[in-house]
Amino acid sequence: MNAQPSKNLSKAAKALLDGSRQKSRGFLQTDVEQGSESVDAWLMQAWSCESFSETEEALYRVLELDSENETALSGLEWMSGVQEIAAQLDQQEEDSEESSDDSSVVETAAAAVAGVAAAGVAAVASGNDDSSEEDENEESSEVEASDEETTEEETAEEVVAEESDSEEETEDEEVVAESEEADADEDEVVSQDETEEEVVAEAEEEDQEVVAESDEEEEETEEAVAEEEEEVVAETDEEDETEEDEVVAESDEEEEETEEAVAEAEEETEEAFAEEEEEVVAETDEEEETEEDEVVAEEEADQEVVAEAVEEEETEEAVAEAEEETEE
Repeated sequence: MNAQPSKNLSKAAKALLDGSRQKSRGFLQTDVEQGSESVDAWLMQAWSCESFSETEEALYRVLELDSENETALSGLEWMSGVQEIAAQLDQQEEDSEESSDDSSVVETAAAAVAGVAAAGVAAVASGNDDSSEEDENEESSEVEASDEETTEEETAEEVVAEESDSEEETEDEEVVAESEEADADEDEVVSQDETEEEVVAEAEEEDQEVVAESDEEEEETEEAVAEEEEEVVAETDEEDETEEDEVVAESDEEEEETEEAVAEAEEETEEAFAEEEEEVVAETDEEEETEEDEVVAEEEADQEVVAEAVEEEETEEAVAEAEEETEE
C-alpha cells in the first residue's frame, strides 16, 4: 500500500538528497505524527533519523505497510551487519583495554620486583666485597644494607606512585576529553534542535500556506461548481421548455391527425353504411321482384292447373255425353 505523495514528502526527498537530514525530518514530521500510511514517507523517515533505533522502527513500520518491501528488508539487513561489526569492535576494544591494564600492573609489579632484586643483589655484592672486613664492619654493613633495601623499596614505591599518577592523569585527560566531546555533542544537539525547530516552523508555515492554497482552490472549485450548476440548470430549463414546446406541437399535430383520421373514418363509415344500405335495398328489391315473379309464376301455374282441370272436366263431360249418345 502506497498513498499519494504530498508536497512535504517531495521536499523531504530533496532535502535528503542535498544531505540535510534535519530538514527532511522537519518536512516529514506532520505525516509521521499523523500515522501516515505512505511507504515512501516512512522510508524517507528511516534515512532521516539520527539513531539506529529510530531508523529500525521506521523500517519495521514500512514492513507493516508492505511486508515484501525490498528496500526496508535490505536496510534492516545492512543495519544488522553494522551492529555485528560494532559489537565485534567493542569487544576488541574491551579486550585491548583489559590487556593494557594487565600490562600496566605487570610492569609495575616487575619494576617493584626489579627494585627489590636490585637491592638484594647490591646487598649480596656488598657482602662479598666486604667479607674480609666482616667482623670489623659487620654492624656497619648491616646498617648500610638495610638503608639500601629501604631506599630501593622507596624507589619502587615512588615508581608505582608515579605510574599511578600517570594513569590518573591519563584518565583525567580522557574524562576531560569525553566531557569536551559531550559538551560538543550537546552543543550540536542544541544546534540540531534549533535547526529542527526552524525547519518545523518552516514546515508549519508551508503547511499553512498549503492549507490556505487548498482553501482558495476549494472556494474557486465551489464557485466553478456553482456556476456550472447554474449553467446546467439554465440549459436544463431551456431544454425542458424546448421539449415542452416540441411535445405540445407534436401533441397538436397528433390531435389534428387524429381528428382527420376520425373524420376520414366517419366518412368511410358513412360511405360504407350507404353502400351497404344500397346493397341491402338492391338485394331487397331483387328479392321482392323475385318473390313477385315466383308468385306470378305460381299463379300462372295454378291457372294452368285450373284450366287443365276444367279441360279435363269438359273432356269428361264430353266423353260422358258421347257415351250417352252412343248408348242411345
